[in-house]
Amino acid sequence: MARKLKRSRKRSSQKKRQRRVSIVFSTIGVGFVLLVGFLSFEVYLKKDLQMKKFHKSYKDIEVPSSIVCMWEDKIRINPTIPIKLDSTTYYACCEKCMRRVETNFHNTQIAVDPYTGAKVQKSDAYIRLESITNGEVQFFESKENYNNYLTQRSK
Repeated sequence: MARKLKRSRKRSSQKKRQRRVSIVFSTIGVGFVLLVGFLSFEVYLKKDLQMKKFHKSYKDIEVPSSIVCMWEDKIRINPTIPIKLDSTTYYACCEKCMRRVETNFHNTQIAVDPYTGAKVQKSDAYIRLESITNGEVQFFESKENYNNYLTQRSK
């Protein structure tokens, strides 16, 4: 009978130990999942939220050319790099885009006005935000063309 008592005590102490181990591992697992969630928010989602907020700030106003990458035709939060070509200043978001603007100068300096279809110098254009989600812009010859484009589009 003493042996049975020792065995049952041994089993109950083993069960307690197993419960403690499973609680520790469960706590570590939950902590790991929370850590991964926090890091993914900090790395990916936080930047997207900042970009959307920045894009919304230019929703109903003219976009200054100094914050537009003229290679990708998108608004950038980070400061852009000014490029002087033929006494005109263009902007790029990074070194890669800067080299592309310089080497493909004649292809990137001109945009097509969505209202008239005329070719417009990007550096002299009236720039408006096309899409809040990805920050794409459109280049217009003038503010009147933009207003006419809006009225035509709303019909």
